[in-house]
Amino acid sequence: MQRQFAPLLASGPLAQTVRGASDMLVSMKLFVWFLLGIFAYSLWRAHRRRQAARSARSARQTERMVRCERCGVHLPLGESVERRGTYYCCDRHADAGNDGDHS
Repeated sequence: MQRQFAPLLASGPLAQTVRGASDMLVSMKLFVWFLLGIFAYSLWRAHRRRQAARSARSARQTERMVRCERCGVHLPLGESVERRGTYYCCDRHADAGNDGDHS
């Protein structure tokens, strides 16, 4: 039965319509892949920008840590109390110095 219709499908308006639809389907698939590529690229760029901003922010916020000479706690340099080149966590420890009485 297929042999009867083979000449009709091989040429004529129906064959051109089928080929045209097939070409259009291929074009649509390529277009969809193109759009997916653009979408993936934009997501990747946004991720890189967020990562760069985060690392720049953390680089600005990084501060040297020092150890309290009296109790041994570590704290940021900006929050410490310095006396005679020695760092302490609070004024009370700085006033007491390092006399061995840990409170």
